Amino acid sequence: MDDDICQQIVFYFLSKRNATSQRYFPLFEATKQVRIVYLNGLSLKYTDFFMLKIFWLLVFLFRKKSRNYKVVHTFTTKIIFNSKVQVLHIDDPFYSEREVASITNWEARVKKQGNCTFIVCTNLTMIEWFRQQGSRSKFLVVEQGFSIPTRVKLEKHYGRRFKLVYTSQYIHFGTDKYSNHSTWGANLLVDFVIPALNKLAPDLEIHLIGELGNHAKQTLKKFKNVITHGVLSGQDNISVIQDCDLGIYPRQVDHKRSILKIYSYIGAGIPIVGFDLIDTKIVKDYSLGVLVKSKEELISQIIELSKDHQKYSSYKRNVCNIRHLFTWNVLADKLESHPYE
Repeated sequence: MDDDICQQIVFYFLSKRNATSQRYFPLFEATKQVRIVYLNGLSLKYTDFFMLKIFWLLVFLFRKKSRNYKVVHTFTTKIIFNSKVQVLHIDDPFYSEREVASITNWEARVKKQGNCTFIVCTNLTMIEWFRQQGSRSKFLVVEQGFSIPTRVKLEKHYGRRFKLVYTSQYIHFGTDKYSNHSTWGANLLVDFVIPALNKLAPDLEIHLIGELGNHAKQTLKKFKNVITHGVLSGQDNISVIQDCDLGIYPRQVDHKRSILKIYSYIGAGIPIVGFDLIDTKIVKDYSLGVLVKSKEELISQIIELSKDHQKYSSYKRNVCNIRHLFTWNVLADKLESHPYE
């Protein structure tokens, strides 16, 4: 990258063990005018905590170097840089008083320098909430995205079994460590959705991508139509998804943010069935599938779409028509071409 065109910079910790890089690394890697300064994590267990400490210490020590750039992108409110524009990225807000206090303090410290603040969010709901809490920053929406698959099936091949897919970093159930986690817990999926589909539509294949907890693994052994893939790289993940027909989102907790797996389904060119939440609003906005209110309706709509070729094809066309809007290249251009004035 030519130094002369770099007016923006980001400091980034690239973990090798956790999913911190699923949004930000591909987003910034796709930019052309943002200099990326990153530290690689280690493959050893428990090392991220210590490597992050070292990383942020180095960033703090070299923060004054940011004065050479008009814009600095950051993921923390703890470090104040010397760039004219300081952009805070938030993709997973807590919607808490503590978070608001942290942002308010960050805004005041940057303003005291005579510099300005921007906040990048993934949807309008986040922006509206932060404004209601008194945020003085300017805002920009940069949605979740996906890496472009090598191919996308534009038509469903009806001669083979209909394939469902669910992807998550962890798929934990019952006594598993993260079974009650709002994003990694899969109690509804394992305890209700899969047994119900196995009973009512045993010909459906259910593909699961992610680390299975021991309890989940033992419970799912009895279902012959469940195919597990374990943890996959980003490209392998989307390759499995694009070989399936329908992405499912069996979560009822609304985090009021944009969900990366929904955009992975879009990127792979498949319709979606899930619960009606702010998390899944894009499905409703672009008619990319079906959103439901109850777990029973989730089952019935999955089965209906697997049989109704006309309705399924309509949703699939909608997905394929809008997916170009959310590639990392398009989103990176949106991020770096913003005037930040």
